[in-house]
Amino acid sequence: MWAIIKLKKNKLNFFKHDFKKKFKEECQIYYPTLLQQKFFKKKIINKKINLLGDYVFCYHESFSNLNSFNEIKFLKGVTLLLE
Repeated sequence: MWAIIKLKKNKLNFFKHDFKKKFKEECQIYYPTLLQQKFFKKKIINKKINLLGDYVFCYHESFSNLNSFNEIKFLKGVTLLLE
C-alpha cells in the first residue's frame, strides 16, 4: 500500500533511518528530482530540485494494517500523513 507523506525540509534522511528502525525492512521511497545547472561567475552549479515539494510517496507491504500505517505519524520529520 502506498502512503503520501509530507516531510519537514531536509529531514528525509532522518525519516529513512527511523523507518528502518521501526519496520526493519526496506521500503520504496519515490521523490522525483530535477537536476538544474546554472552558470555563476564562470562556474557551473548543479542543484537538485524536488518536483513534489515536501511530499514523498512511500510503499511498504505492512501499510495494509491500520496499526502500522498509523505508526508512520510518529516518525522523525513527518508533518502530515495523507490517508
